Amino acid sequence: MRRALAPIFALTLLAARTAGAQAAPLDTGMNALAHDVALRWYGQGVEAERAGHTLQAEGLYLRAVEIDPGLLGAQLGYARTLAGRNHRDEAVQMLLRVPARALADDGAVVAWARALLTLGAAEEAFAALRGRPESVEVTQTLVDEASRDGRFVEALAAARRLEGLLAARDEDTRRARIYVRALARLAGDADAVRAPHTPTAFRRLLAEER
Repeated sequence: MRRALAPIFALTLLAARTAGAQAAPLDTGMNALAHDVALRWYGQGVEAERAGHTLQAEGLYLRAVEIDPGLLGAQLGYARTLAGRNHRDEAVQMLLRVPARALADDGAVVAWARALLTLGAAEEAFAALRGRPESVEVTQTLVDEASRDGRFVEALAAARRLEGLLAARDEDTRRARIYVRALARLAGDADAVRAPHTPTAFRRLLAEER
């Protein structure tokens, strides 16, 4: 009985493998088609938003997101229109569900993190920016946003890392050096006011640099 079933099993396995091999390019083609359709909805959403038709834009962005969740522009547009209707928590939760493939490049991470900051989700935004320590663009953004948020110690550490990244690329480090000097003073002043006689993050950072 087992010998009789063996050829049938082998043919079934071969058919399954063949079907899988044929399905891969089909899936790729379907994904590309879905992306193109989502781009059209997204483009219409951008036009509607520019014209001041925010509710219409929200619906168009949502269609684009439903078709291709990896289209970050549509995700950001949908979050922006939700926030415009005071649905900020919903907008944050939607952005936190953005698939990883939408955040593959540094520019996307920066745009996504800044959108979260705009919505008040600072911890999630800074966590994302910290996740790309070897990126000049993301590190520069971390310096800027941490400075703006009063996180001077973190901004200082990021500025020092930025200076190193630029030097490794033989790029001009002057701006980064200015950041380091200014942030060292800001962090020191903040520490002096907040905790004049106790160990602080800034003083530990200085100790590590010696």
